[in-house]
Amino acid sequence: MIHVDLHGADERMEVFADKETSVIQSKEMVAKKYHIPVRCQKLAIASVPLNASEILKDHCQGKQTMSVQFVLSVDGVCDDVELSTNSDVRADALEDLAELGERAGERAIIAAAKSLEDAKHTVVRAAAIDALSKMVQKGNECATHEVFLRLSHTSPVVRRAAVDALARIARTDDKKIISAVAACLEDRDVYVRRSAAEAFGLIAEKGNSYAVKELSARLESDSHVVRKAALDALGLLSKKADECVVKLLLARITDTNYIVRGAALQALGQIGEKGDERVITAIVELLGDEHEEVRVAVAAPLACVADKGDACAVDAVMRFMTHDKAEVRWAAVDTMAAISAQGSERSIAAVAACIGDTDGDVRYAALNALTQVADKGDKNAVSGVCAHLQSSDYHIRCAAVKALAEVAAKGDKSTITKIGKCLKDTDEAVRDAAMQVLPMVEAW
Repeated sequence: MIHVDLHGADERMEVFADKETSVIQSKEMVAKKYHIPVRCQKLAIASVPLNASEILKDHCQGKQTMSVQFVLSVDGVCDDVELSTNSDVRADALEDLAELGERAGERAIIAAAKSLEDAKHTVVRAAAIDALSKMVQKGNECATHEVFLRLSHTSPVVRRAAVDALARIARTDDKKIISAVAACLEDRDVYVRRSAAEAFGLIAEKGNSYAVKELSARLESDSHVVRKAALDALGLLSKKADECVVKLLLARITDTNYIVRGAALQALGQIGEKGDERVITAIVELLGDEHEEVRVAVAAPLACVADKGDACAVDAVMRFMTHDKAEVRWAAVDTMAAISAQGSERSIAAVAACIGDTDGDVRYAALNALTQVADKGDKNAVSGVCAHLQSSDYHIRCAAVKALAEVAAKGDKSTITKIGKCLKDTDEAVRDAAMQVLPMVEAW
């Protein structure tokens, strides 16, 4: 093995390689260990450059350690970024600069910023944004200035890329940047306006009144993508229980667009005050939404604004557990699992009743929910499940048998006897379920 000691102007590195290792292979080892792309490495011995195909043993002169001069150079990579007509080559070069991070330097920053102007190639703009965010610390003046210049570009895709980049690199609560991004909220292009709304969530401090005011005004936008972005940012920026914002969010709960309703739902979960019955009731009402994406999203934000076992929340959710639509019932069952107090008799009874639902998805949701609201061996849970063993629907009997495996205490003689009787059920699926569950509840 050869100890390759690489020394540059600002750092010292080392790798250990076999004597038959080539120069290019040693560069690859450096790249892997120190995150310096091969193309950015120049190696020399006694100021004589090493060619990629040369073998290390030809230069070690029988010694176990080689002293190699190392130079980090971004010139070739930057040339590709600035001059190549191939978008893939440019994107790859930008990825190399991103890997270098803050070591890339000012030329790389300028090259990446200029790449934001590539209106034809999304892959290049995306790589440029990523590179800028990794090459500089937030608030870097050179990078911020270069990107700022692109906010007034004639192409909307370039303006959008500039806004997206500023969101990643600008100093938080920089008044000049916030003002510039606010101006972009009036851009004639809807996607620039969306990016500007999203950017506020990253460039403004929580509670920034100017940002909150600007975003609130965009809730009346004729574009649902802008309204959605504004809601997302308000959820991040608004102070907890900000009454003005809460009222705006409650109004958006009934937005004509389901994506916006979902965003309002999430934002309410973020800033709504614990126990606020207005917010709790509004969130629960979305269990009846026509879109599944909204219904299934209710549980998480509701759990943020309602304590476990909150009477208002539990009562509201229970109403939907007997809804006419099966898809609403199973969403309600899932939500009950998220907000119920452990061991609550009311919740256990309500969930256990859903094991007898005519819809398979509701029964499956009830099985999962029961394990979350009831402790193992809970008599109310076991009793509620056992009531379904006599159902005329074999699907329900089968679901009940499987539920007993989750809620019955191991060794419970009464439960074992009831499962044993299911071994003689008229339906094969129920018998099979009983055979699988019985060993799980029998004593060791």
